[in-house]
Amino acid sequence: MGSWNKTCGLSNLHIHAGQPVYVFILEENVNKGDFCYSSCLYLPCLVPFTSVYDDYGGGEKSSGIGLPYLLDGLRKNLVELEVGANSYHDVAVKRDEFDINMFFESCHEDRLQVSSRRGNRPVKFTMMRKDVVDEVLNRFSLYNYQDSKSYTYYDCLKQIEAVAEKIEKAFNDRNNGYGPTWVVSAKFPELHKIKYILDWSGSLFTEQLLSGLFSGNRTASSLNVDDIVFSIATAESLSQEERLCNLKEFLSDCLKGIVLDTFMDKTRKLWTPGGQEGSQNTDLDGHKILLSVVQDVVRTEEENIEKEEWPPYNHKPLLNLATPCNHFEVRMSDELAQEFHEIQEITGLNAAEVFRRAISLYKLAKEAIKNGEQVILRSEERERWLTSI
Repeated sequence: MGSWNKTCGLSNLHIHAGQPVYVFILEENVNKGDFCYSSCLYLPCLVPFTSVYDDYGGGEKSSGIGLPYLLDGLRKNLVELEVGANSYHDVAVKRDEFDINMFFESCHEDRLQVSSRRGNRPVKFTMMRKDVVDEVLNRFSLYNYQDSKSYTYYDCLKQIEAVAEKIEKAFNDRNNGYGPTWVVSAKFPELHKIKYILDWSGSLFTEQLLSGLFSGNRTASSLNVDDIVFSIATAESLSQEERLCNLKEFLSDCLKGIVLDTFMDKTRKLWTPGGQEGSQNTDLDGHKILLSVVQDVVRTEEENIEKEEWPPYNHKPLLNLATPCNHFEVRMSDELAQEFHEIQEITGLNAAEVFRRAISLYKLAKEAIKNGEQVILRSEERERWLTSI
């Protein structure tokens, strides 16, 4: 069995073996007629767990406060399967043997399904590079129209303790025979309605965001986040301090999912399992070109909006390929730009000529090294061999 690099579900960058990732469980959306949202193809469970890519399509060293509960939810609704006609790939999927290893294997072999009121739903997952996600959480902000402020994930995190205390107190009050009884649905007593505890219009922005998660219908239906919160908040084997600590950790993970889901919508991305299965491609040039092009186009659109030009995308092309072009723009780091200007001053050549000679030298050196020849760089002070280019 071969190995391959996974594809990040957020950035589309490759994921190396041994690289830390976030994993989101995906449930196939049976209503594919609605393409309005990022969840049009797959409904995500917005409770990620961490893992390390194992080079074979799955993860190892998986952890997370919500992971045991997620596996329990899948196990409860699991569609059990016997070994199929192809005994190598059609693996058995059994409730009493279902664990994180079987989760990854059965997903890879396209054997994992859960039952629902609308029939069986295939279950997949997407991996996202931890370095990419953590930086998005650090930079991306959500706007709160109530106080006219923007909040990053880490800003919202400061309010988690207050929200966790509110939930834990509501369940404790109910269990002690006083306080609101509406934390449990009157129609379905087994459903623990966290949305009735949280105030979607409250003063805490984090509370508003979490309230949306517990009242939304764009997440995986087989994994009931309400049940998980109830189990954590009322765990009798733990002290109140331990329950509160676990609840804060779980809500923090939920918050990551909420912020990322919003980011997916803002960037018009879809929740899907990573593609390119089997590929070990790690090329970065295409990503750099795409990022550069997108930045240029976005910058132009922002400038046109500022000038009140409409439509904002109606601009001259960055490079007209239909006609010859005798000038172009070169972008470089500040350090390299300084060295470039110093060369101009020393030689008396203009920028275009310095660049032309540099390109010619580069081509000659590259061809020489390709032919096994030695390239020596010589100046008045010293000379040295060029070992690579």
